[in-house]
Amino acid sequence: MKNVITITRNTIEEDMLNLFKREKVKLKNLLELFPGMISLTTNLWSSNNTNGFLCVTSHFIDEEQKLQKRILSFQYMSPPHKGVCLAETISSLLSDERIDEKLFMITLYNDSSNDTFLYLLKG
Repeated sequence: MKNVITITRNTIEEDMLNLFKREKVKLKNLLELFPGMISLTTNLWSSNNTNGFLCVTSHFIDEEQKLQKRILSFQYMSPPHKGVCLAETISSLLSDERIDEKLFMITLYNDSSNDTFLYLLKG
């Protein structure tokens, strides 16, 4: 097939990483310039092989009064999943995204480590 352009695994990986980086910058700019408050939801779970994963989603109402949501982070969390580790991870995320001053509310999964997490986050 003469008209078929083959693409290598490395090219696809590079393209996907570049797309991810561009979208991450766009999201950071969107949230940084957003004048309102931002709420977060979190979910932490373990896979069958005990690998832990944390997902943090932002929620906000845009200028057209439409609810928007964007995943800020989906990352591996090494055990133990204690409140101290969660507070450090989410505090760093809020600071990196420059939305720490815009935080309105956090909805958490049901776990006793959340008490420590909230205490440390309020600082």
